Amino acid sequence: EIAQTKKGQQTFDLLANELGGHFAEKADVFQAQSSGIKARQDWTSSLNSYASSIISDPTSYGSVSAQMMAEINDPNGKFSDQRLGKDGKKIRGELIAGAKDQLARSYIDGLVDNVAPELARRILIDGKLDDVLKADDKQRLIKQADQGINAKEVSANHALAVAQKEEKDRIAKINDDLMGDFLTGKLNMTKVRTSNLPAFGEGSQRTWIDMLKAQTKE
Repeated sequence: EIAQTKKGQQTFDLLANELGGHFAEKADVFQAQSSGIKARQDWTSSLNSYASSIISDPTSYGSVSAQMMAEINDPNGKFSDQRLGKDGKKIRGELIAGAKDQLARSYIDGLVDNVAPELARRILIDGKLDDVLKADDKQRLIKQADQGINAKEVSANHALAVAQKEEKDRIAKINDDLMGDFLTGKLNMTKVRTSNLPAFGEGSQRTWIDMLKAQTKE
């Protein structure tokens, strides 16, 4: 009985040690996974802030990217090996790769949104972001830049048409006023030269000067 009791105790101790090691290992894995999940959640928040800054001011792309790298590689920060455990380097590598792609996309988005789609397209075509952009993202952004260029041209043409119509209406109004003065004998050279009409062309100052000269000869 004593022998059986001792043997049983030894077996129990052995199983306890094995199970303890098993659960400890499982706990370590769970902790590492939890740290990785928390790190990704924290990083998403930081990254969205960086991306918004670049979209608002594309010229900050370089400085914001450097700030991003400094944060994630801070040996005392929330993404350090001390906080992430043995998989820290792997997790940081994954986060950095995704972050570089997102910031590059934000850079192009910012250029297009801030009326510089031509520059955005040139940067993409020249391959200046190939080391950080995914291939499918690059092609999508080129199309986005092309759309921005087309929209800019349409907007410019519309603005030009509006400006031309406004100028035409302005000249027509001045000519109507001058005609009224001409018909009542109140028009003179001073009114013509201060009328803000174009110097030459149809409905210009030259037209009214010639009319006044012809009237004088009569």
